[in-house]
Amino acid sequence: HIKNENLVQMFDTLYIIRQVIKKKGSSEPYYEVFAEALWYDLQFSDPLSKTTWEEQTATTIFTELLKGTGWSVGKIEYTSRRTLTLDPETANPLEGISKARPLFGGDLVWHTGTKKVDLIQPNTVHSGASIVYKKNMEDIEVYYDTKDLVTRLFVYGKNGLTIADANNNVLYVEDYSYTSKKRVRSLKDERFTNPFALKEYGEAQLKILCKPQATYRMTAFVL
Repeated sequence: HIKNENLVQMFDTLYIIRQVIKKKGSSEPYYEVFAEALWYDLQFSDPLSKTTWEEQTATTIFTELLKGTGWSVGKIEYTSRRTLTLDPETANPLEGISKARPLFGGDLVWHTGTKKVDLIQPNTVHSGASIVYKKNMEDIEVYYDTKDLVTRLFVYGKNGLTIADANNNVLYVEDYSYTSKKRVRSLKDERFTNPFALKEYGEAQLKILCKPQATYRMTAFVL
């Protein structure tokens, strides 16, 4: 039954119906439904009991963020340590995980069936859902965007910290795997106080920024 707050499932992922619009024109009446993934409800959890972590692993941070939410930590492919500070008055588990992820790099994978979340190496994610032409796809458009493509990235941390000590006195990292053009940007994140951790963070960000960003717009139906 199409009703707000009911669950719907597409492949292996559960969604919560947030908005239902009933439309009627020259054709038969139909519904437009907006739904959010199950993990979005983490933003409505009780206040966090801990909001500061000094040089802790992703496993530790994620475990403490998810405590008491019904979610737990799955596969974590990073062993590095990072520092994270959240606002003790307004932060919630979803915000905490969203802010922790870029510190370590990688991709989040949410398993709504088991309520587990993974943090894995980039480019290894597969949701289990596929859009197959002439099978479950009515229309598809793909947009490739290089407006924000970067090949040389200067990285700065707290109090003007640079990556020079961890990068042979060079202030930037480079990646010309897509294009030989030099396109320069600077990135600053005052959460970093260690040049080696800052360099690792910069390299993870550049790995994404150095390639065109693809956006898919599609109309599909569930078989």
